[in-house]
Amino acid sequence: CVEQTLWFFRFCQSIQSLLLLLSQQGQQEVLISMFLIVAAPMEDEIPKAGYLKLYAAYGMLGIMLGWIQNKFRETPEELAKICTE
Repeated sequence: CVEQTLWFFRFCQSIQSLLLLLSQQGQQEVLISMFLIVAAPMEDEIPKAGYLKLYAAYGMLGIMLGWIQNKFRETPEELAKICTE
């Protein structure tokens, strides 16, 4: 879980200019839509697993949006530690 979380934040950092541009243009819904397409539960998932996946996805989404608002002040490693401790 730590490695996946760190990978996610490193990926976001690698496209930070795009993420900042979308945010500055008021296009957060584009970020949310893209994120939820990837994190959406599979049709054949049991309901509990699907809800837990959405719970985790929305948490990560909120952290990512906050990180964008803070202009990527924290490192991916710092955020991964916050999320996994």
